[in-house]
Amino acid sequence: MRKKRKIIWAPIAVRDFNNLWEYIIENDSLNNAIHIQNKLVEKIENLELYPGKNRVPPELKELGLMSIRELIIASYSIFCRFDKNTIDIIGVLDRRRDLEEIIFERNIIEM
Repeated sequence: MRKKRKIIWAPIAVRDFNNLWEYIIENDSLNNAIHIQNKLVEKIENLELYPGKNRVPPELKELGLMSIRELIIASYSIFCRFDKNTIDIIGVLDRRRDLEEIIFERNIIEM
């Protein structure tokens, strides 16, 4: 039996998650915010099952950032990196945002 990887949330990913939560409550409803939050958490907890099945976003592929994977849930994306012992959650974003802008804003190239 292989050892399960530990899920580690980067501080900016926690902030993304909280901002998304607040946005959905303000612009939709508490019930929908809870529903989306539960779906995101469930998908994150299941990342261990199929880590290689998550895609490398084209914007990151163009920059040679092949280690960052994207998990898409409805109109949201979870960005993560895998290594032997951990799954690092590095962003939770609304897919309608400009990913290239976020890449440079967060200096992901240096990560």
